[in-house]
Amino acid sequence: MECIHCGNLTRVTNSRSSKSSFSIWRRRQCQSCKEIFTTTEAPDLKASIVVKNIDGTLEPFSPDKVFMSILYSCNHRKSPLDDARALTNTFTKRMMHHINTGIIEKTIIQKICSDILMNFDIASHTYYNAYYVRKKN
Repeated sequence: MECIHCGNLTRVTNSRSSKSSFSIWRRRQCQSCKEIFTTTEAPDLKASIVVKNIDGTLEPFSPDKVFMSILYSCNHRKSPLDDARALTNTFTKRMMHHINTGIIEKTIIQKICSDILMNFDIASHTYYNAYYVRKKN
């Protein structure tokens, strides 16, 4: 990585994984000007994962869609935004265990969200299933 001060190469002097997400905190030092700065690195899930819809079409994974569906499902709670952030992080961790080829089925995304909400809050789970899970007829 290039130094934010002078543009020369840097080296990592300290690195830590985040417990709540897939990001990595790194302390870097410029090899030229010796300035120290911090970076946070995270995978780009939108560019790395594809969702296979029920009709077989493919679309890029959207963490924002997952977050919004969880947020709407938690709207009745005291702190829906904080709850949705935490639940979306939990979702992302669980989802990563179901991806082998970079493709995940929409039904698996729905199942993971539904299971997480079931363990968190029954009203949120009920709302999510009523509005976001396609019923089989």
